[in-house]
Amino acid sequence: MRAFKVRQIKLNRRYFLPLPKLTNAQLSILGKRMADLGYEVRKAGVLRASSREQVIWIDARGLAWSSKGLLDALVPALPDLLECKKEYCPPGEFARLYFNIGRARGGFILRANVRLESSSHWWELRRAGLSGITPDESLAMSFLLTRVCGKVRGITNYPVEGAKVRQIGRILYYESMISTDEYSSGLSTTEEKSEKQVHLPSNSVLQIESIAMPSNNELRGLSGELGEWCYYIA
Repeated sequence: MRAFKVRQIKLNRRYFLPLPKLTNAQLSILGKRMADLGYEVRKAGVLRASSREQVIWIDARGLAWSSKGLLDALVPALPDLLECKKEYCPPGEFARLYFNIGRARGGFILRANVRLESSSHWWELRRAGLSGITPDESLAMSFLLTRVCGKVRGITNYPVEGAKVRQIGRILYYESMISTDEYSSGLSTTEEKSEKQVHLPSNSVLQIESIAMPSNNELRGLSGELGEWCYYIA
């Protein structure tokens, strides 16, 4: 079971706070918290709370962001969030919270659905030597990688035979083909950072030769291991 830990990340001029995968009940708790603080709250896909001093966005997929620090506004609401009951989610819908698997020429494409490790944020994180992968995202990736055959492309901070060197900011990375065991054990997260680090590609897509598709029972098992990082149970 994974306990939720607060980890605010600053990238350039914006602050990000990874949150659990939020139910509507939890989103309502955060909306009430912001309204009580005097923010004007609107929900149109993403909850938007605005005041004269700050605008805060909260996405139910598990991320809040703003141009100013988020801790004072959101952390006091966390005990109520973490006491909420989990909601049932059909296994297929639960899987899509974390990944999509599709067929491609010569194999499959696995897309990781991540909170922060995508688009321009990926580059900012690599320049800063940080990771935006949360513990539940790491667990979901490890769950999938045990089902994959063959080596997988990752971005490492150490050289691997045949790797392509990539300098991002002042840091050297390597586009490497590595075993799934090495990928899982080295995947860098917001909470764990080993000397030998592995990161997802910038598009969060892995091209794989073959994969044993997870059953509904296996997805239910995964959902039960995510603890306070996900409030949906398959």
